[in-house]
Amino acid sequence: MNVLKPKIISVKNRCYRSLEAGSQHDSRKAPHADESCDESKISKESTEIKRAESCEEAEEECHIEIKELKDSRLLLVLEVPKCFRGLIFGSKRQTLNRITNATNTKIEIPAEHQDGPIKIFGDLRENVLSARRKILDIVNSARQRSDFTHFIAAYARDSNIQQTFKHFKNEVLSKHGNARGVTKEVFQDEHRLHLTFGILVLLGENERKEAESLLKRVIEEVVDKTTVSEKIKLRIQGLEYMNDDPSEVHVLYAKVQQIAGSIDFQMLANKIVKEFKKSKLMINVKTEEVKLHLTLMNSVFRTKDVTAYNSRKMRESFDATNILIDFNDYFFGEVEVNDIEILRHNSYDDRGYYKCTAKIPLKKVIAKPKGTSVRLVLDN
Repeated sequence: MNVLKPKIISVKNRCYRSLEAGSQHDSRKAPHADESCDESKISKESTEIKRAESCEEAEEECHIEIKELKDSRLLLVLEVPKCFRGLIFGSKRQTLNRITNATNTKIEIPAEHQDGPIKIFGDLRENVLSARRKILDIVNSARQRSDFTHFIAAYARDSNIQQTFKHFKNEVLSKHGNARGVTKEVFQDEHRLHLTFGILVLLGENERKEAESLLKRVIEEVVDKTTVSEKIKLRIQGLEYMNDDPSEVHVLYAKVQQIAGSIDFQMLANKIVKEFKKSKLMINVKTEEVKLHLTLMNSVFRTKDVTAYNSRKMRESFDATNILIDFNDYFFGEVEVNDIEILRHNSYDDRGYYKCTAKIPLKKVIAKPKGTSVRLVLDN
């Protein structure tokens, strides 16, 4: 048996390398072998032959489809957004040549204005998978540096909260409109009040569908574990800010507390971020513990016409010292969470809401968790 290309067996969503019984190491013959062995004497064969070695880290690769062609070569097809193809080519094809030489593969990339996937040809499975990993490393690195296009959120779409927020805005401007940086431009639009889970870079219809499918799967996995169908209800009350100096604030937000619901909303948010981080579609993930909050004021709102890069340099903070004193425990209301949505960044419909790419109706999923349909609203 070729120990470098063993048979792969899937067991309960995990995959293992299956080795022949005669090749297995019998630990009973040397119970303290690990304590007394000389590393210099470990043979290549003994390092290769292991008992049912788990390949959890490479679980995805175990299920990647690789076709065998008539000439015995292997073909792996990889979807990559057009905007990243140039990075894979590199200057004068240097990056592409480096990948093909290192992996002993041939890689075909569609012409600039052509659609279609990248094709990786090779003689060995490990070679084409290695080329795939190198390409995805380039893509994922570039994605992390890209401006986000979408975000996952739960709307605070409640008329009472919207009216309370408008009242809060008017009171703040009336009492503290003379404070440095406190202007009407830094306030969120009442139609866009939401709880953000994370931001995404979705480039093309394939990635939008992938994100929608992943969000649906994660929610259904959580919902399937519930036995009752009590709606999620959140209380929006109290103010906090995202830095150490109340006189130099960029983001002022309302605190969020779950007061009802058969689903742990914090756990759901954390799981969504964890799975989207794995998929590489979500960027700037510093922690998988989501800070549930409702943004009320943000200095970036007044620089919305400035590019993302420049806005980080040009954003002007505001002095929230007295706002925090006068409105510290301000009650905005309670809201039911009926949907988790994928929304388009800086794109709005006629009512002022963010345009929706996909929506998972929690209320319907809770009532009928099996086979619930997802309403998909394509980007316009």
